[in-house]
Amino acid sequence: MTEGRIIYNPSESVMKMFYRKMNAESREELKSRKFDAVGLLQTTVAGVLYYADRAFKTSNVFPVEINGSCPQHITTLAFFGETTAVETAMKTLMREEKEKKNGIWWKLLLVVLVLLIIIILLLKFCTGGVSNDEKYVKLKNEICTAAEEYVFILEQGVRGMRDYLIGILLKR
Repeated sequence: MTEGRIIYNPSESVMKMFYRKMNAESREELKSRKFDAVGLLQTTVAGVLYYADRAFKTSNVFPVEINGSCPQHITTLAFFGETTAVETAMKTLMREEKEKKNGIWWKLLLVVLVLLIIIILLLKFCTGGVSNDEKYVKLKNEICTAAEEYVFILEQGVRGMRDYLIGILLKR
């Protein structure tokens, strides 16, 4: 779960809250920087490190971990900088997060479709097909014979597999 927000021109009271929730080193560094926006990203501990690095490399922002009450599971990362830099960082990170989530479903769907096509083609091929061409019939017989051998090997277990492989190697 990753959730993001941007605060434009944070008020003095909000900045006091930020300063209370960050380490002293970050607080001192931030006081010397000019910024007019803060991007907030709530994520996992591993996500904080990854997103801080990505944001720093893709835009001119200063990433700071905001200490909360549940640092073992969910934590917040703040990006301080100019408005355009913060917006760029947040858009980049949120786009990556969305692509990561959407990408998995497309990959799974693609794998399922490819498997279905292979199964349909094998069923058509093994049930006779449409060609009486000599090469086609020979190939079909070889595939069916190999399939029967593999089924036999699986029934025999590891020893059958070893014997089968030795037989193949000896034929060569």
